[in-house]
Amino acid sequence: MTQPATAREEAQRRFKAAWNDSQSGGSPPDLDAFLAPFEEPERSAVRAELLELDQLFRRRSSDEMAAGSGTWTAPQPNHRHTAATRPRRRLARIFVFGLLLGLIGLGGWLILIYFLPEYHLRQARRALDRQRYTEALEHLNKADHLRPRSAEIHLQLARVHRLLGEFSKADEHLRRYKDLKGQTEEGQLERLMLRAQTGEVEKVFRLLWRYVEEKRPEAPVVLQALSYGFIEQELYGPAQKCLNEWRKVAPDNIQGLVCEAWFLDRNGGGAPEARENYLRALELDPSRADIRLRLAYAYLGQQRDKDAIEQFKQVLRPQPDNEIAQLGLAQATLNLGKVEETREMLQSFLKEHPDNSTALYTMGMAAMQENDYPQAEKWLRKSLEQKPQDGMAIHNLMECLRRLGKEKEIPELKRRMDQITQDRRRLEDLKRTKLQMPPFDPEVCYEVGVIHERLGEQTQAAQWFARTLKYDPNHQKALKIAVKYLEQMGDKDTAKDLKARIRRTEEEPPVFSASMIGLLSAPFGQGPLLGTSALIAGSTGK
Repeated sequence: MTQPATAREEAQRRFKAAWNDSQSGGSPPDLDAFLAPFEEPERSAVRAELLELDQLFRRRSSDEMAAGSGTWTAPQPNHRHTAATRPRRRLARIFVFGLLLGLIGLGGWLILIYFLPEYHLRQARRALDRQRYTEALEHLNKADHLRPRSAEIHLQLARVHRLLGEFSKADEHLRRYKDLKGQTEEGQLERLMLRAQTGEVEKVFRLLWRYVEEKRPEAPVVLQALSYGFIEQELYGPAQKCLNEWRKVAPDNIQGLVCEAWFLDRNGGGAPEARENYLRALELDPSRADIRLRLAYAYLGQQRDKDAIEQFKQVLRPQPDNEIAQLGLAQATLNLGKVEETREMLQSFLKEHPDNSTALYTMGMAAMQENDYPQAEKWLRKSLEQKPQDGMAIHNLMECLRRLGKEKEIPELKRRMDQITQDRRRLEDLKRTKLQMPPFDPEVCYEVGVIHERLGEQTQAAQWFARTLKYDPNHQKALKIAVKYLEQMGDKDTAKDLKARIRRTEEEPPVFSASMIGLLSAPFGQGPLLGTSALIAGSTGK
């Protein structure tokens, strides 16, 4: 119940009287004694007024007593002062609130420009350590967006793009790094590794190998780049040397395990050692679907079809459109004698990929299992249209023709198959015994190029002819082939120049510059070829 205004005035009057009485030597009045008649919220308001009077009494009493005044007049409460302080308090609260918001905003800005890029850099390093290059690239791109002038981020981006086979992007980030940081050993090393993976591995081998000889911390990444470079150039002798060293210095490097397994099973025979490498790599990172796919093909090569099917299905659950897994599953299913199930898979696949040679070949094999040789012949011929040097397709087509009584074509097919078999064996022998370490015999390089050209492998042929001219710029046969390639590429001027030099005597050797050699392989060899693409995380190479 609220007291009438006269009660508050009476309380103030009595409080003043008590203070006047206290000037005669008594104690100051007890404030609570004057609040008893009031109830909340009136009690709080009266307390505030009496407190203000109490402070004024004490201050004025002190001043007047010091001046020797004998008369003391009680002050009156200042209601206008109380009302005037309220807007100032409100402004103070607004100021404090705005200051807090500003501090929060400043903290957010600091997090954005410093802590968030550092977070993405840490995550990228973790992904790189596990050879998850695509994941690392995602984090590095986010860090680069927040900190575009960071030399460290550009260097890391160059490395990831190189490992993914995206060499032009790697070069772009390396140039940006040099603009920001200048010439550094880290930048020079990354440039050398990029050159190793883009056709210059023989030139930079000695410069990079010292990191291995000196047992530097960079040795594992150097050996990875050298292994990729030599495999891409099909120089299997030095590739094996680099792989062996890589596995010694980093035995549990996932990509090292995968690279060695691919090398051991590059002919697709299902080498047991390769299978063990894939199993170990999956122990280290079970989420790597690309490694699981390789393991499935290793099982397929060993005729462990049920194990292969299990692995293919695991890949297809999160990736139902994975073409390589679809084909592998169809092949393994056919090996178990499930012809109708295989045919359904392949018919669905061929609707999307009508020219896939593996699918066409497998359809032919399914028809052969049902003794439907006319259909088998049709499918195998379609497969050979897409891949004329497929020895297995030629062999099975010969069998179909025998069953159908079409003997006339068989001798020519046998001649083709024997030539392919002979060429493959000769290539393997040359690369194993004659091409161990550079410099190489230019005649051996030329023969390797000729065999690749005969097998219809133009990319590899161009590389080996270019290597021939590197070691012997006067090699007449290689120069003639260089003219052919240059004309196909539309470089008529350079081709004309080479033609003129071919007709000159050997007393005046033709000048074949490095840029001309580059022209031979650049249209074909500046991206990852079969060798390197087979090693990139996420690729299968099958």
